Amino acid sequence: MQVDPWHIEKGFTIIPKTSENKGLNFLDCSAEEYLHELKKELQLKNIAFDKPIAFLLNPPYKNTDENVKARESTDSEYEIDPSILELTGPDAGKERYLAFLGQILNISKVQAQEHRELHPVVMIFTPTSWLIPRPTYVGFRKTWDKHFKFQSGFIITSNVWFKLDGKWPLAFTIWTYDYNEEGNDNVVKVLDLTDLEKPELNLAWNADAEVIGKELNNLKNGSQTINLSQKRESIKDWCIQSMHDFKRDASKLELESKQIYGGLPIKDLRRNNKKTYGITNSYFIGFMDDVTPVRINQDTQKRMSKIGDRVWLQLRPTFIDVNLTKVLCGAPDKYGYCAYDLDSAKATFSWFAITKALNGVYPVWANQYDIWSPQIKKESEACYYSLCFAFVLAENRCVVTKFEKDNPVKEAPEVFVDNPLCPANPESFWSVTLESYITGVQGGSSASPRNDNFALQLIVKIKELYRLWNLSYCKGQVLQNVGLQDEPYFKYFDYPDFLTPYSGLIQIRKYAEIHGKEDLQNLFKEISLLAKKVKEEIYRLLVEEFRYFE
Repeated sequence: MQVDPWHIEKGFTIIPKTSENKGLNFLDCSAEEYLHELKKELQLKNIAFDKPIAFLLNPPYKNTDENVKARESTDSEYEIDPSILELTGPDAGKERYLAFLGQILNISKVQAQEHRELHPVVMIFTPTSWLIPRPTYVGFRKTWDKHFKFQSGFIITSNVWFKLDGKWPLAFTIWTYDYNEEGNDNVVKVLDLTDLEKPELNLAWNADAEVIGKELNNLKNGSQTINLSQKRESIKDWCIQSMHDFKRDASKLELESKQIYGGLPIKDLRRNNKKTYGITNSYFIGFMDDVTPVRINQDTQKRMSKIGDRVWLQLRPTFIDVNLTKVLCGAPDKYGYCAYDLDSAKATFSWFAITKALNGVYPVWANQYDIWSPQIKKESEACYYSLCFAFVLAENRCVVTKFEKDNPVKEAPEVFVDNPLCPANPESFWSVTLESYITGVQGGSSASPRNDNFALQLIVKIKELYRLWNLSYCKGQVLQNVGLQDEPYFKYFDYPDFLTPYSGLIQIRKYAEIHGKEDLQNLFKEISLLAKKVKEEIYRLLVEEFRYFE
């Protein structure tokens, strides 16, 4: 507005009032105070305050948890009026843009009480998280929807519309004040313009409205409407088990006793972290992100086991974290879910496969969503789960190792950790629980799979690798001092590093790389190519057949 001749001539703002060297902050005063300042300025110009306020704004998106110095450097280190925080709640109030929405609501409410015939209008750029809404914002949206009715809007990528770092869905929504004690039934449907790039927005914005209208219609052609209010079953609910983690705060007794606590190996420097992991003396073993073993306690659902009869997965619930999921042979330190039978494997392995198949290729509008469960067609169910099982078999980080005795404390037992996803081991979780499902639904033997059966091709290739590994290298024995002494699952212990016929794929691959074993490396290349085809087929089923994003 500062370059608009009309606004320069008429006076475009009282924020800041440069003639008096002062400004008017939108958040650090109450709605009544703010309106008082507006009325005072209008009275000076003999203008009646008898029209609805229109809020057009692009508020800051920064969270107030950011570093104080960062806020000071941008003149954004200021207090938010308590009346705003009372409305948003302390957690949601940390989001600056939500504080702006709270103040808008308060101001609109005051004006509507003074002039019932007026209906303030809000036109605002925000992230999509409050529109979905994410759990933190449910309470605020319930209040907001009592006061405002949704009209229209669109979403676009942040770095296309503004000069912002990062690419995430930016929403522009329009609302009108319309108080309803029962709450307005707001269904937030927005036009999806996230495919647009900056050059496409370089329109003749100063042209006649009719010309601009035609150009905008051309721009919108083919764009879908996204229902941000659509309710989908969370994949966490579909999984039907609670999340587990073994990261914790040290107890007061542990801190005061000056004795060893926590289940990490005694040589692990993470023992000095603020957080503690596991317990000192246990037969149950979990794993850190880097596959360091940790002694842990049995959980309330009795999902821990001393043998390789189950698989653990770190599964993140949101799309923005899909690249952080992994599969282990023991509970992860966070976001842990267990596959202990066929049904739990279907749910958890499917969740993992979804995160990997959609990583980097899900629509921008889904960025703030929790991952939801797929609507699997009955006729495709066997094929889909077979693909998920095969993919996990290829992409897991399971290992064979042991947690030595008397570590981290005296009388702690030695614990052998086996690989639950070894198809060569007849007692593994794979062989006992999953193999029969795949051969059953595929009609018997997997020795000669069809060319289009990528799941069976991948499984056969992994079995081929394990046969080669045993016949040419292990020969039914345990190999010691194999060059893996610096790997996290060995390096904190005093015994020689070792490999067995059932060792994990990541261990065999590392051995092949260190010792230049081309026969193994060539098989791993074939496995990687087949795993990619399996992932692509999972994506095709999810998006094209199951209509996952529709």
